[in-house]
Amino acid sequence: MIKTMETSKVWVADLAAYNNGSLEGFWMELTSDASEMASEIKTFMDAQTEKHGELREEYAFHDYDNPINSNWGEYESLKDIAEVMETLESVDTETLQAGLELNMSLSDITNCFSGCYDSAEDFGYQDLEDSGRLSELESMGMLYYMDVEAYGNALLVDASWTEVNGTIYVFSY
Repeated sequence: MIKTMETSKVWVADLAAYNNGSLEGFWMELTSDASEMASEIKTFMDAQTEKHGELREEYAFHDYDNPINSNWGEYESLKDIAEVMETLESVDTETLQAGLELNMSLSDITNCFSGCYDSAEDFGYQDLEDSGRLSELESMGMLYYMDVEAYGNALLVDASWTEVNGTIYVFSY
C-alpha cells in the first residue's frame, strides 16, 4: 500500500519491560544515518538501565508510523532502514514503494526508474515522443492509424512495472 508520508517513525520498545508486562519505549524518526538511530536507541536503553537498576540491552520495533516498507518487522536492521531512507533522497516515496513491491534492489529502483504514467497509452505516447517518432507519425498522418495503447502494452513486456492506485510505475533495465 502506498502512503504519502511526512516522516516515518518506529516505536522502539524495551523488551525486558515488555516481557514484564510494561510498555516502555519511544517514537524514533527513521533517518538515513544508522549510527544516529543506534545512538538514540543506546541513549534510551542506558536510561532504562538506570531507571530499573538492571542492564537493559534488548529492544524491538513494535510499531511503525508511516512505514515505507510494509514488510519491515520487529528486528529490522538499522543499516537496511538507513539505506531505504537514503534512497528517498533520489526517488519519491511512491516510486520507492513501487520498486519494493517488485522486489527490486534499492540501486535498481534508483537507476532503472523510467517514469510513472496514467495508462499504457500514456507510456506509449511518451516513448514515441522521446524517440522522435511521434512527430514523424504525425507529419505523415499515420498516428491516427496507430494503436498507441497496444504499443505501450508491448513496451511494458520488456520492463518491470506495477500499477498502484491507477498509476503505472515503470522500471527499465
